[in-house]
Amino acid sequence: MPNLRIVADDGDECTVTLLSMSNRMSGETFFRVLDNLIATRQAHVTLNDGRAAGIFLLDLAGQRAGLSLAKGTPMPTATKPLAVTILDWGEPGKPMMIKCEDTCLILELPDNPKVPDQRCMQYATYQMQTAAGRKSAPIAVHLGFYGYLRVANAMCLQKAGMSIFDLGDAPWRDAYDNQRPPQEAVEEVLAEEGFPSGEE
Repeated sequence: MPNLRIVADDGDECTVTLLSMSNRMSGETFFRVLDNLIATRQAHVTLNDGRAAGIFLLDLAGQRAGLSLAKGTPMPTATKPLAVTILDWGEPGKPMMIKCEDTCLILELPDNPKVPDQRCMQYATYQMQTAAGRKSAPIAVHLGFYGYLRVANAMCLQKAGMSIFDLGDAPWRDAYDNQRPPQEAVEEVLAEEGFPSGEE
């Protein structure tokens, strides 16, 4: 699992895992931070205590285990899985709605998609039926399925430190059509890829 360096604006810093970081912020913020980390290897957030901080993805050579905040108490290391409840599975033209902790999110297509969003959009693209008088059918993004992929991808990144698109082919569309919870689908795929109980 990748390590992250959190550097607060007052100079305090620590190294944490992606999983433990998810416990320190809202679900909405965690999704945004994941997008930025994948696209640029860094993100900027406001910590729970109000301080601004940069979050940087470390290479294997840059990992430093056991760092804690230089001032104050160490950051907690308790971990818990990303808890997502699907409120509305969505449809081809209607986005998925989820509840992550106490926040309801509508997983619409972003105006400026980051790399993980682009990959989810490409995977969820389908060809519509040809209208009478048209030579070619238009293509569109299945909004409900796109949302499912975003949730599954975030869970996979949290559990294994890699994207669902870095794993072998998996029946994500079947899982969505059968309204299978993304947590179950991700755990099964990770187990098939050799991650015992969905973890390395």
